[in-house]
Amino acid sequence: MVNREYDDDYLGCARTYVGFTARHWTASSEDVTATLGVEPTDLTAARRREEQPGITLAARPNSWHFSTATLSESRDFGRHLDKLLETIGDKSDELSALRSRGWAMDISVYWLSRHGHGGPLLWPEQSASLGQLGLEIWFDIYFDDSEDLDRPLGPGELTQNFRRAARHWRKFGLRRGR
Repeated sequence: MVNREYDDDYLGCARTYVGFTARHWTASSEDVTATLGVEPTDLTAARRREEQPGITLAARPNSWHFSTATLSESRDFGRHLDKLLETIGDKSDELSALRSRGWAMDISVYWLSRHGHGGPLLWPEQSASLGQLGLEIWFDIYFDDSEDLDRPLGPGELTQNFRRAARHWRKFGLRRGR
């Protein structure tokens, strides 16, 4: 793999982590643990759809999860993905065996955008590794609204965060041409 540099303090990201999940409706999650030789960070037990007064609980399969959420504070998605690939990257045969027994697997990315632009960067080597493992990757992207958007902007802030600037213009009556 090409030696790339991580940006652990990536300014466009407030928080990120990567998760691997294996799902099966009837098999026990212990099957994944035994096959991969890796302990999960979380397990979810299967349940059937349940109707209760005022609420319907959706059906869900047994799920085996491995997440980097507590393994790194980095705001660089690439570091999190590489930590996951260090754990399962050499387990192509094991993943194939699980698939043959009916397990569905994927990788999810949690990304909390700090400013509403930028985003996770997937390196070619990481894409190739995911392809060799036969794993899909999907992105769960959110936008950080924790900033104090009601205070007036300071010098230089009008160009640093468009969302805040637009709200500032609406709230404080700034219009084009004034």
